[in-house]
Amino acid sequence: MKLIFLITFLVTLFSFLEVNFHVHASSFLVSERENMRIAAFYYLDEASPQVQKTISEQLMPAVISYYQAALKVNRLHYPIKLGRVQTQECAGVEAQEHMEKGVKADLILLVTAFWKHPKIDVGGTDALAFARTCFGLDSTERPIIGSISYNLTYQPNTTETSSSYYENMLMTTLHELGHVLGFSEVMFDYFMDPNTGKRLTNTTMMKEINGGMVKILTLEPLTKRLREYFACPTLEGAYLEQEGDVGTKNMHFERRVFMNELMTASSIVGERVSEFTLAFLEGTGWYTPNYEMAEPMTWGKGKGCHFLNTKCIDDEGDIEYPDSFCDEIGKLSCSFDNQAYSICGTKDLLKSGSLKHEYDYTNTGIILSADGLSDNCPYQVPFGMAECKNSRNRPSIAMQGEYFGPESACFTGTLAKNFERVFRPFCFEHVCTQVSENDYAVSVHVGDQTVICHEKKHMSVPGFDGYLECPDPQSFCMRDNMKFCPKGCMGRGSCVRNKCECRDGYYGLDCSYRVANETVAEGSEYAKWQDEEKGSKVEIMMERVVACGVLVAIVFCLCKMLKSNSKNSQGKDYAPTPTQIKNSHEQSGQDGGQATLEMPDVKLVNADWNNQQGEQGGDDDL
Repeated sequence: MKLIFLITFLVTLFSFLEVNFHVHASSFLVSERENMRIAAFYYLDEASPQVQKTISEQLMPAVISYYQAALKVNRLHYPIKLGRVQTQECAGVEAQEHMEKGVKADLILLVTAFWKHPKIDVGGTDALAFARTCFGLDSTERPIIGSISYNLTYQPNTTETSSSYYENMLMTTLHELGHVLGFSEVMFDYFMDPNTGKRLTNTTMMKEINGGMVKILTLEPLTKRLREYFACPTLEGAYLEQEGDVGTKNMHFERRVFMNELMTASSIVGERVSEFTLAFLEGTGWYTPNYEMAEPMTWGKGKGCHFLNTKCIDDEGDIEYPDSFCDEIGKLSCSFDNQAYSICGTKDLLKSGSLKHEYDYTNTGIILSADGLSDNCPYQVPFGMAECKNSRNRPSIAMQGEYFGPESACFTGTLAKNFERVFRPFCFEHVCTQVSENDYAVSVHVGDQTVICHEKKHMSVPGFDGYLECPDPQSFCMRDNMKFCPKGCMGRGSCVRNKCECRDGYYGLDCSYRVANETVAEGSEYAKWQDEEKGSKVEIMMERVVACGVLVAIVFCLCKMLKSNSKNSQGKDYAPTPTQIKNSHEQSGQDGGQATLEMPDVKLVNADWNNQQGEQGGDDDL
C-alpha cells in the first residue's frame, strides 16, 4: 500500500514539474543522443501577410529542419512548459495556451517581427534580425528557450520577394539560430565536458596579433579542425571578431580569417555553413553534429600560420596575399572563389576617426574594407545578383557570349564586341580537365568559341576584341572541383551526385523552399524550378540513353569476339570464360537558381546585444 502511494505521489509530482532554467534536469534527459527537436511559436502581427508567410512557412521551417538534421542532443523526457513570466522576459510577448500545457521539444523559439523591439532599443540600426538565448537547463546549461526577432524595416512590402532576398534571410536565420544554440560570448563559460558533466575552463585567451589584442576561443574539436584546415599546427584556436559594437565584438568569427563562414558578423554572398560552426557546437558539449551537413570552404585554406598572423598590407603598402586581398579599390573583378562578379573594397573612400592605428594602412584614416569587420583589409566583395552559377542572373552589364548556369564561373579580361574594351568580370561556362597528377587545363566557352587555358596568361578569343585572362588552372580547378550539396539539402532530401534530390513538397537548390498551394501556379517560382528540373532530367535521361547505347555496343562486340574465339578453339578441352562488364558513369544535373539584376550595396552587422543579468545573453546581426 505504501509503495502504491509513493508511486502515485511521484507521478503526480512529475506531472506538475516545469522543465526550465531553474530545474535540475539531468534525470530528465535521455542518455542516448537523438536528433534535436525544435518548436517555433510566431508573433508576427506587425508584419505584412507576405512577410508572415515567408517567415513562418518558409524561412523558419527550413532552418529548423537543417539544425534538426545536423544536431543530436540528450532529449528531454518531459515537455517544456512556458508561462507569461518566461515569454515576457525572453521576447516581450504573451504565452500561448498550449505552451503552458507543455511542448515536447528540446528547444523552443519565440519568433517575432517588429518595427520597435519591445526589449531593446534598435532605432537607427541596420540589423536584419536579433537573437537571444533566454533559458537553459540548470544541470547542463544547454539552451532550451530562445528568441529570434526580424527587423521589419528591412522586409519587403511587396507580394513578390527575390531569391537574393530569400537567400540572404535564410542565411541570416541560420546564423541567428546558431547564436541561440550557444554562439554567444556570455555562454562560453557554461560549456561542458559531456564525459564528466563538468564545466569547461579556460575556453578563451587573449593574444596580441598585428598590434591589436584578439580574443581566441580555445575549444575542441574546433581548434584541431582549424589547425588542419589552415595548416598551422601552433594555432591556439578560433580568432573572434575584434571590431564592431558590444554584441558584435567577440560574438563572431573574425572576418579576415573566416571570410564567408556562417558565423562571421555580416552578410556576405556565398556564405557557408562550414565544419567550423558544427565543430563549435560540438565543443559546447551539448550537441553531436552530423558533419555531412557541412559545406566546404576555401578561404585561407592551407596558407599556414603566416596568413593568420600577418597584416594583409605590409609597411610598404603591398598586399601580402593578392589571391585573397586586393589593392585597387573600386575595381570590378571576380570574388576570391570565382563564383561572382565583385568589387574591390568599398565604393567610397571615407575617413574614420575610430579606425584603429594598427589597421590604418595608408596613415590617412581612410577605410578600405567594405564591412568594417576585416581589420580594414580590402577584399573582393561579391554581388549577389551576379552569381555565375545562378541561371536566372543576367546583370545589365553582361555581354553577348556570357552564360549563367551551374557549370559557369567568373573570369576576367577586356573582351568586347562593338563597345569599349575595359577590364571587367564575365560569367562563362567552363570545364576543368586533369591532364596529369598535378596539372589541370581549363576549357572556357565564350559564346560558340572555346579557349583552353594551360597557364595564367592573356588569350585572345576569335570574334572578340580584347583578351580573356586565364586563371592559374591548378588553384582554379582545385576550388572548382569541390562539389557538394548546399546546406546538406536542409535535411529535406538526398545528396545524389552533388545535387539535392528533394523529398516531395520541397524544392530549390538546397530544398529550402516548401511547396504551398499558391506556389504551384504557372509562372511561380516553383513552376520555374519545375521547368528547370524537367530540363535537367531530360539531360540526365539523354546521358543514360547514350551510356546504355555504349554498353550495348560493348556487349555486342564482346559477344562477337567470344563467338569468334569459340569457333577458333573447337577441339580444345576448355570453353571461353564468361566476361562480366560493369559500367559506371557520373552525371551532372542542372541546378536551378533565382536572381534579380542590380548591383547591391553590402549591408553590415551593426551591433549585437546581450543581457548579462543572470545567465541570459543575446545578439543581433544583419
